[in-house]
Amino acid sequence: MHSMISPVPKTRVLVYGNSLLLEGVSTLLQATKNIELVKQAPDVVIYDATNPNTPAMFESYGQMPGVRLIGLDPQHQRAIITQGKMHRLTVPDELTRLILES
Repeated sequence: MHSMISPVPKTRVLVYGNSLLLEGVSTLLQATKNIELVKQAPDVVIYDATNPNTPAMFESYGQMPGVRLIGLDPQHQRAIITQGKMHRLTVPDELTRLILES
């Protein structure tokens, strides 16, 4: 008897912005299994929390049900999740874990 194993759905991630930080994040995520970088209809939006244009991103994606926002603050090595929780980030794998958490 053959069992059907359904593939794990990929988390759709939009990296919002064009800073050097976000270019590095995009490169990291491209090589990550179960993550697909997209330009629209994301599950997760990653942005540079220190960018002054961040309010425009919230207007676009902050009201979308089911979309999680993850702001990166490289100066303090932390990620700010939509629920207002802060997570210390010391290695790239911690960002991947935050993205894939439900």
